[in-house]
Amino acid sequence: MIGLTATSLAGAEGRGTPKPLTPLFSVAINEYYDNNVMLQESGPQAGYESFVTSVLPVIGARYSMRGDSPYAVGLRYAPDFSFYHGFSQESYLRHVGLFDFAVEHEEFSAQADVRMQYTDGSTEPPIWGTSTEPGAVPAFGAVQVRNRRRNAYFASGVGARENLGRMFVRGAFDARIWDFMTEDLVPPAGSDTTVQNYYDRNDLNGGVDFGVAVAAATEVYAGFRLGHQDQEFRVTSPSYSYQNTYYRATIGLTAKASTWLSFRGEIGPSFHFFDAATIAPGTATQQDYLYFLASATIQLATNTSLKLTTGQYLIPASAGNGVYQNTAASGTLRHKLTRRLQASVTFAYGEYDFFAAFTRDDRQVIPEVRLDYTFNNHLSLGGWYVYENAWSVIPNTSDRNYTHSIVGLGFQATY
Repeated sequence: MIGLTATSLAGAEGRGTPKPLTPLFSVAINEYYDNNVMLQESGPQAGYESFVTSVLPVIGARYSMRGDSPYAVGLRYAPDFSFYHGFSQESYLRHVGLFDFAVEHEEFSAQADVRMQYTDGSTEPPIWGTSTEPGAVPAFGAVQVRNRRRNAYFASGVGARENLGRMFVRGAFDARIWDFMTEDLVPPAGSDTTVQNYYDRNDLNGGVDFGVAVAAATEVYAGFRLGHQDQEFRVTSPSYSYQNTYYRATIGLTAKASTWLSFRGEIGPSFHFFDAATIAPGTATQQDYLYFLASATIQLATNTSLKLTTGQYLIPASAGNGVYQNTAASGTLRHKLTRRLQASVTFAYGEYDFFAAFTRDDRQVIPEVRLDYTFNNHLSLGGWYVYENAWSVIPNTSDRNYTHSIVGLGFQATY
């Protein structure tokens, strides 16, 4: 959840005078109420609500070395223990390991960020409809429900840069790997049961950027990425896999125009080539899409800031035989009411536009409000309310629509 993420890792960095070895320790305890645990308005999973207790400790250390070739390396263990008191089947234990590294030497720099997590949750896939109680898969495939089930996830970003006067060359490699560990259920022929099995997938890409500084703190660049996406191939009928190789060309801009504005963004075409032997009959083996990724931070006043993010990319589905264009945008306004009290408002928009073996077009809006009070350098208290409205724009699929609310309170201690 948005509120939990903001609370769980905030303040995990060490405070005070920098030291070569800095221990990192914090613990957050959150209590919140979820009025639609399974994100279904009608069907066998509808009507479940629950209070949830989450315990989120962080323990680790960061080692920093100064000198001619300064570097820093960090390692953290940041698990999430969440207990659904009114619907214990959805409780889970998530183990998260985080590694980061950065080094500089003259005109060369490199960095890496790695996340490895294993969620020990239910191995039963959700059953969204039966012959006696019809129901449909919620819009967006109920990502929150999927993530609570047993799965492993790996994500990494690695980059290196060499400055050549006003010009630079930069290499990058990114990886995201999903391994879903729920049981596969295949309803018997003629059954009206709606079961959601999950499809393993991954997205790997790497390439190079060439750029030049056009003004102080302002750079433009052109880049190329070669990538591959996998989607698990199932033997059950219908059986498809939307694995593909893609080529992406981008132009980008990084700018810090002043103390009050910073921006980074890139945009370009992404050409995806599918295997004719594994995709649905009649589907084009080449699909061309627009890719973009951008973020901006605006300091509106000394006590007020606005952060904007947006992005769009193609990825195979994890909940069926298909592939979709994922479009997202969000904005967060933060305002310090007093030295210790901060308020924030976030508005997020999402869109999943599916194609291929099935057609879906889903929309989502999520407003959130937060209040955070800092007692001192070690203790803080936060409260939040999140509302989610998700729907399908395809005619006669309104049974996939849902609303979802969470209200919570969290306490964090950091040392």
